[in-house]
Amino acid sequence: MAVGIVGVAGVLAQALPQAGEAAAAARQDAAATSVRPDASARQAASAFAPSRDVVSAVPAPVLPTSLRMTAVSRAKERAAMPGCRTQGLDVDYANGRIPADELCVLPWDKRHRLRADAAIALAKLDVAFNERFDDDLCITDSYRSLGSQVSLASRKPGLAARPGQSEHGWGLAVDLCDGGDVAGTPQHDWLLKHAPDFGWDNPEWARPGGSRPEAWHWEYVAGETSHQK
Repeated sequence: MAVGIVGVAGVLAQALPQAGEAAAAARQDAAATSVRPDASARQAASAFAPSRDVVSAVPAPVLPTSLRMTAVSRAKERAAMPGCRTQGLDVDYANGRIPADELCVLPWDKRHRLRADAAIALAKLDVAFNERFDDDLCITDSYRSLGSQVSLASRKPGLAARPGQSEHGWGLAVDLCDGGDVAGTPQHDWLLKHAPDFGWDNPEWARPGGSRPEAWHWEYVAGETSHQK
């Protein structure tokens, strides 16, 4: 029994150094593969890498016509106003007393609100105007509360409408700027010709020679009968 144990011990004594040498060799191989290449090696490798100029010169892929057609301009996207109804109001609110949540914010100028049908029509007009002049309709005033109308009438007597009778109080009027407010400009002439196609117009009394010329004042005439009694 003692002889057998001595024999096994001898075998182990011979095997352990060999296993240690193999492990050391494996560690050396792993270390060699993790060593960063020296500068000369990196320089040689970079000679085969394309420069930024070469990469930027590669033309971008051209989309098929069917895919390009799906790219819609921002102007056309805003003509569709989610959550903005196409009809007028369900409730007969008093002039200048329309709640804010019953009005629609104009997507290209969020300072202004109009009655839903007027807002949608003006947004469509703005698309056409933008395509012609590469700019949005410039607006200085839109829906006007009764309090705002009272204040304006006191500051501009004879010019502002009587409180409770303004088309601004119905959410059916805007005051324009940057050309849309001056008779004879390309913008104003274009609007006179095309705005009626969208239900908007500069009324006769506001035109040159009218009873109270206001070239800047435009009304959604297509919706005016809905609040008249």
